[in-house]
Amino acid sequence: MSKIFKILGGALIVLALSGGLYIHSQRSAIIEKALATAEETASKTLGVPVKIGSVDLNNINLNRDENSDIIVRDVEIFDKRDELIARVDTAKIDFNLFALTDDPVAALDEIKIDGATLNLKQRDENTWNVNDIKLESEGETTFGAKIFLSNGTVNAAFDGKSLSVEKISAEADCADMNAIPTKVSAKTLGANVTASGTLSAIQQVINAEVDEIFFDKILPYLPADKIPEGVEILGGAAEKISLHVLHNDETLTYLGSTQIKNASVNVERTAVENINGNVAFNEREIILDASAVANGQHATASGTVHLDTDETFFDIYAESDNFTPTAIISDIGINGAADIRAHLVGTAKNPQVDADIYSD
Repeated sequence: MSKIFKILGGALIVLALSGGLYIHSQRSAIIEKALATAEETASKTLGVPVKIGSVDLNNINLNRDENSDIIVRDVEIFDKRDELIARVDTAKIDFNLFALTDDPVAALDEIKIDGATLNLKQRDENTWNVNDIKLESEGETTFGAKIFLSNGTVNAAFDGKSLSVEKISAEADCADMNAIPTKVSAKTLGANVTASGTLSAIQQVINAEVDEIFFDKILPYLPADKIPEGVEILGGAAEKISLHVLHNDETLTYLGSTQIKNASVNVERTAVENINGNVAFNEREIILDASAVANGQHATASGTVHLDTDETFFDIYAESDNFTPTAIISDIGINGAADIRAHLVGTAKNPQVDADIYSD
């Protein structure tokens, strides 16, 4: 979200300087000149074309202790290929009129954006359209406004896939650009997402929660190498997802937890169903404690799935009472039911199982 605020805020900052011009001149002439100047300055500042539909005077206050405000409509930002990156339907900018001449950036108090769309596009050469925008300013900035966003949308296109995040509401306080507190709520892939955190140019700390998301919605976006060979995810959902992310320069770390609900998978042609349990995860491993049913045989499992190896590596302990082995492995050579305690180590393609089997 910090990129959204920077993109939209960069285009809007320059508009506040034009607000005081309404007082002393004919409105139509000043509007035309203000728009042309604002578009030119914003385009130069961001390094890409910026178009502004209109600027309306809402309130000009001559009291030094009270703010004035203008309303900006139909702001459009394009990339260097003239494709639309971002659009703002309406932005209400509160500012101190008398501070404009001293420091127009510091004069901004609040920016309220209603209706905004950001289009993220990965190009064939693996660059992104937003990379065309100059996001970094030179030297220290005095920008300290509060930013409020409602009815936002982010559309992303990458690796032949598309993803939309809708109904975005957000707020950020830019009083300290080295630590911007931010709150966001949105909906994507049928799930409700809420997040809060602290953002800066070099570090982002984010805490997020997701109510429930179904696996068939997220499977198209998972990297193929993260799903073990011989494993096919069929269905189910993750609910009560909690995620904590730290992004510092080029280092990304995260940890989280979730509850798995009624999941089902195929493992080497064996259907494993009614998978329910708790899962904790980070960028290196998945820690699970769950129960499941395979061919009518109930079992519980706990352990670790390692993701930081060449192939996904399992270290899982499982147990089942009154388990019929031939229901899973037909040529195991054991008839009847047994109590089993097993330890699985290895990859899905090359597993090793040590087991104790207790039977009458």
